[in-house]
Amino acid sequence: MRYVSAYFFRILTVAGMLIFFAGPIQADPVVTFSPGGSDQDAIGIAFFAPLVNAEVILGVTDNTGTLTVVLVNISRATFLDYHFRSDTVQAAPWAGNGLPFFDTFIPLNTLDPFTALPATNNGIDFFVGSTGTGIPVTTIFTVTFTGFLPNTIIRGTATVPEPATLLLLGTGLAGVAFKAWKSRNRRP
Repeated sequence: MRYVSAYFFRILTVAGMLIFFAGPIQADPVVTFSPGGSDQDAIGIAFFAPLVNAEVILGVTDNTGTLTVVLVNISRATFLDYHFRSDTVQAAPWAGNGLPFFDTFIPLNTLDPFTALPATNNGIDFFVGSTGTGIPVTTIFTVTFTGFLPNTIIRGTATVPEPATLLLLGTGLAGVAFKAWKSRNRRP
């Protein structure tokens, strides 16, 4: 009997330590892109001047921590990257699957390589990368958020090239082409 009670005490001790250190079990936050969706439910997303790259509230997660949003690109340019943020810091870093639109993502749990801001676990950035296509104009796509804390407000923004930047790039390329053409015509 003494050995049974000692064995039972050990089991209770291990179970208590697991419960104490495990804390509440929460799935990791995951953001998933998929092509298509219902035309009637689609929210038109356009980032035009002067509100270029403005954040849009996409919705609030339900009691299970899930949110599904159907979006359509109604701007005049392909979305080259997409960014999601929340005011609520999640228990784990965000993960994602952006294919076929984006093949690279950076969760905001690491040092931001562009601004050197510290980790926060409240967002994720998707980029076209080497195999992504971006989100072309008039494309309908669905974004699903799972594993989030209940009642989390999700904001989104996409980056599109500004017209002035495209004009500057175009004139620079035209200048280089003109210079090459002019130097080729001078040769005897």
